[in-house]
Amino acid sequence: MTETTSLLSHGQRRVFRLSEIAKRLFDVIMSFLGLLLLVPVFIWLAWLVRRDTPGPVFYRGERVGRRGKIFKILKFRTMHEDASSYAGPRLTASGDERITPVGKWLRDTKLNELPQLWNVLKGDMSLVGPRPEDPSIAKTWKKEYAIEVLSIRPGITSPAAVLYRDEEQQLFSSDPMGKYLREIQPSKQRLDQLYVRNRTFWTD
Repeated sequence: MTETTSLLSHGQRRVFRLSEIAKRLFDVIMSFLGLLLLVPVFIWLAWLVRRDTPGPVFYRGERVGRRGKIFKILKFRTMHEDASSYAGPRLTASGDERITPVGKWLRDTKLNELPQLWNVLKGDMSLVGPRPEDPSIAKTWKKEYAIEVLSIRPGITSPAAVLYRDEEQQLFSSDPMGKYLREIQPSKQRLDQLYVRNRTFWTD
C-alpha cells in the first residue's frame, strides 16, 4: 500500500481498489483487441523495418517496472543494428546518427511504441501510467520518488509523455543526458507524481 492510499478511509480505499481492478481489466481487453486489429499494420511496419536496414524487427530493452522489477520493453527497432547503437547514450536526441531512416519516421509518429500493447497484455505495463525508465537513469532517482512512482505499472502514455512528446527535439545539444537530468526529468517527475496521487479509471 502506498502512502497515498494509506491515508484514505475504508470506503475510499474500496473505491480505489475497484478503480484499479477496472483499469487492469480495461488494459487487458483493449491491448488484446489492439494487437488483434493491428496485425496488418504490424506486418507492414515489420516489412518496412527489415527492408530499411539489416537487423531484427523488434527492439527489447530493459526498463524498470512496478516495484522495481526489470522487464523487457518491446518496440519496433529504430536504430542501426551495430555496436555503436548499444554503446551510445541511453537517451536519443534529434539528429542521432544511430537512427535509421524508417526509424526516424517511426519515432516521429510514435508507431514504434505500438508493440508495447504486448507488454500491457502481459501485465508489465498499463495503457496509462508513468513512462518506464532505463535502469541506469532510474538509479539517479530520489528514493521517495522511486517508491511512489514504482508503486504502479508504468504506461504507454501519461500526462508527462504527452507534454514532452517532442522530447528528442528538446534534447538536441552536445550533452543530451545532462540536459535531460537537469531540465526535463524534474518536470516529468512532478507530473508523474501528480498522476500517481490523483489517478482514477475515469481520468485515465
